[in-house]
Amino acid sequence: VDIELAHVDESQSYEVVATARAVSDGREARRWTRHLPAKARQSETITLPWPDPVLWDLGSPHLYDLELE
Repeated sequence: VDIELAHVDESQSYEVVATARAVSDGREARRWTRHLPAKARQSETITLPWPDPVLWDLGSPHLYDLELE
């Protein structure tokens, strides 16, 4: 999962929490937390590993919603 943050304030540090939830029942499938230290930047890309997601298929249309905090 790649997330791009734009227009970040380079004088502040950030904690990003991303939660993937199954659309079918709302259950939490995966949660990531990343700390971004203050540094000179206008944007930041975060890569979140997810080695074993249940993928969408015709016989199993599994989808996720991604919530960012």
